[in-house]
Amino acid sequence: MNRFTQEQLRGRLRSYRGRHTDLPPPFRWAAVAIILRPRGRRDADILFIKRAQHPDDPWSGHMAFPGGRKDDADPSILATVIRECQEELNLDLSTYPPLTQLSDLQASSRKGFHAMVIRPFVFLLDRDPALNPNEEVDEVVWLPLSMLLSGAAHGVRSLERHGHVFDFPCIRHGDYVIWGLTYQMLHELLECLKESRKE
Repeated sequence: MNRFTQEQLRGRLRSYRGRHTDLPPPFRWAAVAIILRPRGRRDADILFIKRAQHPDDPWSGHMAFPGGRKDDADPSILATVIRECQEELNLDLSTYPPLTQLSDLQASSRKGFHAMVIRPFVFLLDRDPALNPNEEVDEVVWLPLSMLLSGAAHGVRSLERHGHVFDFPCIRHGDYVIWGLTYQMLHELLECLKESRKE
């Protein structure tokens, strides 16, 4: 069974806590939002963005969750993700307390590891939001949670690095490929929900 009511989602996610870390400077913080919206009575959609192409962005063109680096003016890492979603999508999350925080991840890209830690927050909306993406976002994509839980879209992406071919787990849906850091966050969320079905 790959479908959850909104109350089941809230209950399971509120009881989940990811692994958190505190790393000293020069590590910096970033935050992303995993945003769910209702899809009928027993399903939800998850929001992804396709990042705009930019030569200075190590994740340029990737499928991702909205978010970004913590500014010195941000009073908290939660304030960071709320600000970033307002800027990137014109989406106000300030009235939606996060259901949970997934595990912190050290940022990485094809260039290797970065001195930055990413904290994912999970939000469940009560409606279909009107979004207005800015220039950092090429496209907004909603994917059904039930489809992601079913495993039907799971696959492998092969990449060559330094003369060697490495296989990375991914999600494939049409022309969209979700892999890397975004896949790791998504995988943790899906595993959390799969475990809840066994209880």
